[in-house]
Amino acid sequence: QGTRVAGAWPHKDLWKCTEFFLAASLFMRLHQEPDGFSFTCNEEGQCPWRHFPIVENWRDPSSAETAYKSVLSHLGISWKHLVHMRSAGIEDASSWGNLSPDETSTMSKHWGKTTCRLRMSYISELQRGVIACLSGFGSEVRGDGTTDWFVAECYLDVEAEFPGFVEQMYPCLQQWIEDAEEPSGDKTDCAHNFLHHLLPHLALRLAQRGTYFIKWAPKHPLAKALLSVMGPRYEKWAAMKRKECDANMAQHMMELGLKNNLGGTLYDMASRLDRIEKQRKRDRKQSSKMYKLMKTVASQNAELLKRSGGSTGVAGSFLSSSLARLRAQRVPRAEDSGSNGVSSSSSGDSSSDSSSSSEDGAERPMAAPVVAPAQGPAAARPLGLGRVLRATAVQPILSTKFPSSVVQLLNEHNRMGLNKLRLADKQHWDGSVRTRYSRRQGVFEAIERKAQIVRSPSDVAARMAKAAAEMDKERGTASMTASRCGAVKHVPT
Repeated sequence: QGTRVAGAWPHKDLWKCTEFFLAASLFMRLHQEPDGFSFTCNEEGQCPWRHFPIVENWRDPSSAETAYKSVLSHLGISWKHLVHMRSAGIEDASSWGNLSPDETSTMSKHWGKTTCRLRMSYISELQRGVIACLSGFGSEVRGDGTTDWFVAECYLDVEAEFPGFVEQMYPCLQQWIEDAEEPSGDKTDCAHNFLHHLLPHLALRLAQRGTYFIKWAPKHPLAKALLSVMGPRYEKWAAMKRKECDANMAQHMMELGLKNNLGGTLYDMASRLDRIEKQRKRDRKQSSKMYKLMKTVASQNAELLKRSGGSTGVAGSFLSSSLARLRAQRVPRAEDSGSNGVSSSSSGDSSSDSSSSSEDGAERPMAAPVVAPAQGPAAARPLGLGRVLRATAVQPILSTKFPSSVVQLLNEHNRMGLNKLRLADKQHWDGSVRTRYSRRQGVFEAIERKAQIVRSPSDVAARMAKAAAEMDKERGTASMTASRCGAVKHVPT
């Protein structure tokens, strides 16, 4: 197993954290017996530090088995195979960890003869999803390489508060570095990485996660040694940082729970909506360019047709079919139904309900891409641009009972957004719904005219409400149906 690579991230549960207990065991061994740790090689080229046992009492698998049995016996758990407990780990990894057999095998001895040459030689044995699962989080790896892993105390800046804490934990560190640089010292990359990278990293992790250990096990020899090395300020600093870490961890787990419960849609919704909105803007921009181009071509061809004295039947047929195709490609906008949209700019065209027929009512085959003149009798004009391009309105659900007051009608109109349907295409509506809408819209427009002569307040909505109240006052005891404001007829468009 010397060629195997093993690794782990800090576990969210301190008592299951391999990295913390490795750092704690090494700290306690070097804190108690620093002299037995040497980087000076003997005549045979062997360095003592390479054979230094981290856990003194675990020199063979039987020692681990004895320790496991004592703990499990105390808890009343019957276990069959105790040397490595690999079966339990693989079972958890393949069930709640949601790891595939290939991923699970990377952290067991089954990664070898049972795998192909590519996996044995090139595929990483430290896969991010596997390590995240071993740390107590989900195995999902996102497209940017991130996972659900987050342990708040692992982001604490210990060096800023306790400068030189690594040398305080390992007083002989500088001596070990000098011994390794001597002619008889261990100058391998392994020794260099251990002294300059791994040992400081384990010291940092011990100081970070020790903030909780000294609270949960204050009488443990490790807690006492840690407080002795870090100084009296460490206990107060640890208490303050625990509150910050608890808040950060709770926030992360809440966001993680929302993400998992909603299947990721909550996190992806903003980006998806942003992409959709950008696409809609591009489509609207392209549609607007096409609309302006059609109007320009229509104007130019209409002028040519007028000069040549040609008929408008062909023009009407071509314009209707062209604008119908344009409308099918166009993305509707909410503002199209308002008074400032494309429809309002073409209200002059929409006033005509003429079809694409010619003056004599007969349909002629299309001969040339020309359009009708902008001026002329209504019967000879083609289908209006505003009529073709305006949005199709969804039929609202209107009560058969007419509002009992002008104020009530105004509130209903604003709540249902009925005024936005003023210029929309309502030809597909049921006749009774169009009638009910026309009566309500007529009263609403009367309120608008009344509000124009109301000088205060400055807010338009407030003026509309005041105008509606005055109309109710003027109506007196007369019903809305019999009163002048309720009898106004509005021709549906």
